[in-house]
Amino acid sequence: MTGTARRRHIAAGEVRADRAARAVRRLPVLVPVLALGPGAVLAGLLGWLFLPGPGLRIALMAGGLAVAGLSLAVLAVHRIAAGPFSVREAGQALREHGERDGARPAARRRLLAAGYATTTTGAVGWFAALVVLLPPGDTAIDPRLERIRQAGAVVTEVPVRSADHEESHYSSRKGQRGPRYAVTQTLTVELRAGDGRTASADIRTRSDRSRVPGDLVTVVYAPGAPGLGAYVGPDSRETLRAWPSNWQGYQDDLDRLLAGRSLSLRQWLFCGLPWVLLVGITARQAVAAGRRKAAAPPAWPLTVTYASLFWSAATLAVSALLLTDAVGGFGRLVTGLGGAACLFLAYAYRQPPHPGAAPDA
Repeated sequence: MTGTARRRHIAAGEVRADRAARAVRRLPVLVPVLALGPGAVLAGLLGWLFLPGPGLRIALMAGGLAVAGLSLAVLAVHRIAAGPFSVREAGQALREHGERDGARPAARRRLLAAGYATTTTGAVGWFAALVVLLPPGDTAIDPRLERIRQAGAVVTEVPVRSADHEESHYSSRKGQRGPRYAVTQTLTVELRAGDGRTASADIRTRSDRSRVPGDLVTVVYAPGAPGLGAYVGPDSRETLRAWPSNWQGYQDDLDRLLAGRSLSLRQWLFCGLPWVLLVGITARQAVAAGRRKAAAPPAWPLTVTYASLFWSAATLAVSALLLTDAVGGFGRLVTGLGGAACLFLAYAYRQPPHPGAAPDA
């Protein structure tokens, strides 16, 4: 290396070291601001799980995604303003900054610890929710059920007046028809209006036996407007007797459908409860890890790459798509898995692979 080239190399190293030093001074503000994004998404997911009304749930979740988008924009502005410097240079700047400041004030350490813990918990909860929480969640109320709900709906048992148009369903074993496991019928049920008069409505639903006049079936209807008819789910059996593939719409799920909550009891047990447990365990571990990081902050997010920013933005877009009914059925699960993959890539590319390499230089 010639003398001129050596001087240029030294000058470039000094410039990069100065960039790293200036970026380190922004860390106490940068970490809490960035934590607002995953924290807001986590709050939206909790609302998605527990709150009634799809409009309220979607608004809260969309707000969380918007805050996450603003946090991502802050990180992008930092990346552009800071310019390229390596993980090694950031680590050196962090050590020098710590030596000049001495022991960090307790308030600053607590702020950094809370920021790191919130970011970790929110990211893990977001990753899991893209697979088990957002895809199965209802994004809207059935239009017919919504009309009945607006008229003052109730969930109650009503008597069957008549039953016809019966369709039997049989299992299949080695190409041979097995025993009958369910029957679909059109039932005429009796609805009692608010003034004491009675009206009739036709419903079509599946059960494990043929219903006859005099049987009771649970429906949703409006006593003040029985002319709107009655609503019943596709499976008119109770939770434990409903067909295993029917994750929602069975008899005990009508209250949930009317309230507009996202998950049925079955979905909650298999999807919601494991997610809550995972978030709780992650939060407990993240608090301890956050204290360690606050004492010796890592180079991330100072050295975040543009690739990580891109995949984070893709995760936001997929999450927003799952708040709509643009994708239905099995496609929602595939979309959620794609979003989880984007979030994983954002984590994997959060900083350069080698300590001496500068991100996106």
